[in-house]
Amino acid sequence: MPPCNRHQACCDGRVQRLAIPMRSVCWTPRPNPCGAVRPASARLNSIQPYSSSAAVAFIGGLVRGWTVRRHRRFRSKSSARSRPMRLPAQLPKIACAVSLSLLFAATHAKAATWTVVLIPDDASTRGFTLQIGDTLPDPGPAVTDVWAWRKHERLRSIRADGAERTPTLPGRSGEWLALPHSDRPADDAGERLRLAIAAARAQDVETARQHYQWLRDQVPEQVLEVAISQAQELPALSDQAPELARIDALLATAPTGPVDDATRASWALLALLRAESALRLRDCASVPALVGRVVRDAANSVLHAEARLVSAQCQLRAREFERAKQDLDEAEAVLIERAPGSIQLAILKGRRAVWLQMQRQLDAARSAYRDALATLAALSPIHLELGRWHFNLHLMALEHRELANAEHEARLALAIFQKRQPGSLLYFQALAGVAEVLSRRAEFQQAVLLLADAVRASDQVSPWSYEALSLHVQYANALHQAGATAAARAELDTLLIRLVAPEAQRVREGTMLLADAAQYRASVAVRAGDCSAALIDTNAALAAYRERQQQGAGVLNTLLVQAECELQAKDWDRADESLSAAVATATAMHVAGVQRASLDSLQAALAAARGNPTQAAILDDQALTAFEAHRAAVGGTPLLRAQWADQYAPFYKRAMQRAADQSDFVRLDRLDRRYRFQALLALLDVPDVEAPKHWLQFLQTAANPREHLAAHQAMVRWLVLPDEILVLIDRRQAPMVVQRLPISSATLRADLERFLLLSNRALKDPASVSAQFEQAHQLFEQLLQPLAPALADSTHWILVADGPLLQVPWPALVTELTTDGPRFLIESKVLATAASSDVWLQIQRRSQQATTAVAFGDPDFGALSRLPQANGERQQLQALPGARQEASQVAERYGDRAELLLGPAATESAARAKLPNAAVAHFALHSVLDAKAPMASYIALSEVDGTGADPRQDGHLSAAEVLSEVPLQAKLVVLSSCASARGQELAGPGVLGLTSAFHAAGAASVVASLWPISDAATAILMPDLHESFAVQGQSAEALAAAQRGWLQAARDQRWWTQLSRQIGLQPELPEQPLQAYYWAAFTLSGGR
Repeated sequence: MPPCNRHQACCDGRVQRLAIPMRSVCWTPRPNPCGAVRPASARLNSIQPYSSSAAVAFIGGLVRGWTVRRHRRFRSKSSARSRPMRLPAQLPKIACAVSLSLLFAATHAKAATWTVVLIPDDASTRGFTLQIGDTLPDPGPAVTDVWAWRKHERLRSIRADGAERTPTLPGRSGEWLALPHSDRPADDAGERLRLAIAAARAQDVETARQHYQWLRDQVPEQVLEVAISQAQELPALSDQAPELARIDALLATAPTGPVDDATRASWALLALLRAESALRLRDCASVPALVGRVVRDAANSVLHAEARLVSAQCQLRAREFERAKQDLDEAEAVLIERAPGSIQLAILKGRRAVWLQMQRQLDAARSAYRDALATLAALSPIHLELGRWHFNLHLMALEHRELANAEHEARLALAIFQKRQPGSLLYFQALAGVAEVLSRRAEFQQAVLLLADAVRASDQVSPWSYEALSLHVQYANALHQAGATAAARAELDTLLIRLVAPEAQRVREGTMLLADAAQYRASVAVRAGDCSAALIDTNAALAAYRERQQQGAGVLNTLLVQAECELQAKDWDRADESLSAAVATATAMHVAGVQRASLDSLQAALAAARGNPTQAAILDDQALTAFEAHRAAVGGTPLLRAQWADQYAPFYKRAMQRAADQSDFVRLDRLDRRYRFQALLALLDVPDVEAPKHWLQFLQTAANPREHLAAHQAMVRWLVLPDEILVLIDRRQAPMVVQRLPISSATLRADLERFLLLSNRALKDPASVSAQFEQAHQLFEQLLQPLAPALADSTHWILVADGPLLQVPWPALVTELTTDGPRFLIESKVLATAASSDVWLQIQRRSQQATTAVAFGDPDFGALSRLPQANGERQQLQALPGARQEASQVAERYGDRAELLLGPAATESAARAKLPNAAVAHFALHSVLDAKAPMASYIALSEVDGTGADPRQDGHLSAAEVLSEVPLQAKLVVLSSCASARGQELAGPGVLGLTSAFHAAGAASVVASLWPISDAATAILMPDLHESFAVQGQSAEALAAAQRGWLQAARDQRWWTQLSRQIGLQPELPEQPLQAYYWAAFTLSGGR
């Protein structure tokens, strides 16, 4: 019988990791030619392709195995003898026939290999050491069973014991799924070891220690094998210190004199396992001595190469790149000789990619990662290293602002960790990577939720590990970006206290986490307006970075925070020093995007403070260009890019503030148009990714909206800054007027919230109604009274709002409080709103040729009520009898040109069919607002089939569907539903939602409501609006006429008017009809 043909990794010097504390060989107890003893659960690879003698030997061994009855049990010093059992006489003939069949198959089979791609969790506890990625020689498809054996046991087919083996890749029969199983260990020591490993994996440390202690006491001659098995289970333990101390004590007793090759290799394996544990725990100080032992005791073996890979990892963490390269070169030389095509060689490729990444050779690193991924995936499709490399590619994509790619790589890493180590620190780090992408796309709430779960779970797994502690930094940063400044600050305060605890010493001394946490806390303190605390943290962080000679994003961010505080303190010299250091760091890092924009913006502030406005303007333009390029690279939908960009509005507003300070009104006008340019892109049908380039082209060729205003028109643009409001007033053939209102953003928001609280509901108390009018008058005096000289002779105003002003019901502002009651702005001015001056001009240039009108009213929700789980919002919608009357009266105003769709006829499919050819569209129904996803907001129509299966007929006509699927040429669209003008308010684009979607689809004018409306009041207002529009064709004048008519009727207290209302000749008005709730909710956007 030839000796066992060991697995390649073993034959190149790798000692297979033991699963039970017994030594064994394949057929006879002969030494392993690798210099080690074959482990107890060795894998059978004795069949060679095209080898007839091997096949005969294989069958002979099978027959001999069947003639041995296994009853031996391992005890401390004795074992029972095996006794032969009587066999049927015809068994040798059967065996001979099978042998010949196998011999024929083996000599004609195509050589292939089996690759292990899945192993049950309890495999190692049941006597097997197969690992993911192991390859087993296969004589071909004719011989398909996997075999295994153990000392004192008969040869046994795993397949007969329930093994599964199925092809995993169609068309590649060389890859198989091996699921190893075997009988329970037949000896007390094996059973004890199985229980010890199971207890360790269940985090039952005390039980595991008891079993390991029993093994050390009862089988002292096997203590080394027990220690090796114990070391393999260390990653499963949250508290590894006690077991590491035991292994260290055992290593200290290693023999110094001559020993046999097998013993020396076992000691080397134990030292390697201990070095790997030190690497995981970031204890690189212990690694050199351990690596030295492995290299000494297992020179020129795979163990030697693996030890050098561990050493290289530590050298990379210490940024000792030359030493890391030497370790990698030495490991590569050994592996090429000893284990070409091995998993270890593939892992080495990944380590070289890490080396390139840390050397800032990013293109080469990315290519090296791709090569390593392809190589390792072919050997082991779900190896942990694949997850780590995907995560590193995720980090590189983040650095390049490739958010779509970053999310893809993070999710690939997450999938691998989910399969291999669910609930591990690696898994939670990958989850945090996904959250980081969401956070950078301004999906802050989702990011916070993911990180909260990751932090909570990682603290349960290993609360003092670097991975768990670093997640707290990410979580605090997500809270900070989500606006939860106090919570972010508290999280960082707690983390910094933990980082100075004795348990965190290794993390504190081996990483920059303490400095990073201080840097993040400084950023949070700046947002909270506490620069004194921020400077304390920036000084501490910079000192720590400099001590370790760090130059990276942490250093740059710290310098930027420090410079911002120094600028606020007007310490120009220190700010100059900080910014100069930041410029040097950014140049070395080739920084672009938001970080570059932040640096340029702060430099612009310093230049302006030192009296150099020209340089400040140049730097501001550079900042905006860098920011817009970053926005274009964010990925995702245009909505996600707009949401992400909203947090960086200060880049524009600081530049506009400096232009106003210099009275450079031409530049101020240009900056305002650039700030709002994103609102124009949807109307121009230009991909957002082309925005920076297109803005420059647009600026050179676009007409000035001021030149297209009529003599009676004025355009008023507000820019809400932190401490004041800039108002830009445009009149035809007149220079732009700039007015500065000394109202802070916080004061404006508070005053407006009080007004809206009094306006968006029906009030019964006369005192509350009076308070509403007084608050409306105060807002008029703050926002419009100072503009009276510039607006005196204009009767039509186009209002371009910003920030909190996007919510203002302009018609309801009170111009005068008299004894006869309030006088409202709409009574003297015709009002319209626009997202920007360029959006307004684009709308004026549209050519609408349609002539028909269509009215939808009171859709039928009965079909949906039969679907209890179809849609939560729709089930709560009630019938609108007033809407049915309203839609009917609207259709009457247009006579034969109108089509009326009520109840079941008011379907989404009908809307899709009718809207493209309608000049007027009126919707009297419910709308549902989604504040977090504004393009998912919808108007609720009748469902066609009641199943909701077809999104085009489910009764939900969403903003996104209108924008992309319903082309319009309507002159007027009226959304007579609750809060249809609301959406997500974003800096620059304005309000995104149903109104913006209808404009982008082609509507010239959109009338919508700012709050939930009165069904009865709307049934009076809307027919009046359409009656005026049908005659004049002017949407702004039509809405003004309807609202003025309401106010006139509300003031008419003549007895015959009261009598007419009582007998039904005129519609009856509600109590306190002058209050804004009934008539001022509707606002007009656009206008012709």
